[in-house]
Amino acid sequence: MSALAAEVLQPCADDIEDILNLLGRVWPQLYGATGCPAFSAGYLKWLYSGPDAEKNHLLGFRDESGELIAFKAALFRSIRISGEIRSAWLTSHLAIAPELPFARRMEVSAALSRLHGLDSDEKHVNIAYFEADKPIARNARRLAVKAGLEVAEQEFAQHIVNLRKLRAFDAGTDDIQIAELTQNDCPDLVALMGNHSSDHGPIWSPTAEGLGHHLLNAPENFAITARDKNGVIIGAAGCYVLEYLRDDQVSRMFICETLIADDPAVANQLMRTAHAHATELGLRGIVVENATHLNADIHAACGLLKTPRRMIFAMRGRSLPDVSPTMFGLDIK
Repeated sequence: MSALAAEVLQPCADDIEDILNLLGRVWPQLYGATGCPAFSAGYLKWLYSGPDAEKNHLLGFRDESGELIAFKAALFRSIRISGEIRSAWLTSHLAIAPELPFARRMEVSAALSRLHGLDSDEKHVNIAYFEADKPIARNARRLAVKAGLEVAEQEFAQHIVNLRKLRAFDAGTDDIQIAELTQNDCPDLVALMGNHSSDHGPIWSPTAEGLGHHLLNAPENFAITARDKNGVIIGAAGCYVLEYLRDDQVSRMFICETLIADDPAVANQLMRTAHAHATELGLRGIVVENATHLNADIHAACGLLKTPRRMIFAMRGRSLPDVSPTMFGLDIK
């Protein structure tokens, strides 16, 4: 059996189709009861393209026939942590064809276990998410420590929006104006994100172009801003529709991935508007995948309720900041 060669894939139609087929075969087997995204070409192209596409690293292995048999994505994110800007890569979409012989599986597993970016600069960071109750979380931690890497983790829960609690909150003002977000709004939003402290965990620090791509090109995206009576942007929300596969059943979920608001009244108005849009689409509610960066007042204003699903946010690097994360302001993929 000859050795396999790694191949850097591109977010083009042919490679996207091959990645889509592999993920569609592997992930439902791995996450059947928990559920996983029902991946689409549009969803993957959104994640793999955009202004930072050249910094993403899509690594695959093909067999002798050219079929993609293993894959991992490392998606570039510029983060701010302890006031310092660092380059990070979010590792996701790991998939290895289950029918491979054991020796071949071990070969590609070893190659895909290397964390992109960490060998080129000691300040680089790798980010990953794991189901809290899966062995892969423990195995990844053990391998990182064995490789001499520093590891910082935080367990967190997903949330849903409780409509009764959302409606019960008294915003107490009519001065908040909600409007559709445009690319021209993104520089102001980047500046607003820059005001948030990164002393207790990493915060995404995108360019205006990168933020615009993320919020405006997501599948069935819904992105809005909140402005004060003087027209100044004081908050924003970014949502999209995700098809989710659980036990061979596909459902449509409305994901609120970005919520920027310091004032509970602003957060409430953004979430009310997002919930009304979800209802128009025939969706039952909103899932907030990461609420660790939102304070208790924002949680109450948005009617957030914890779900039983527990996940682990993990940072690995050769020289991590001296921070035990209690929050993070990053997307989950």
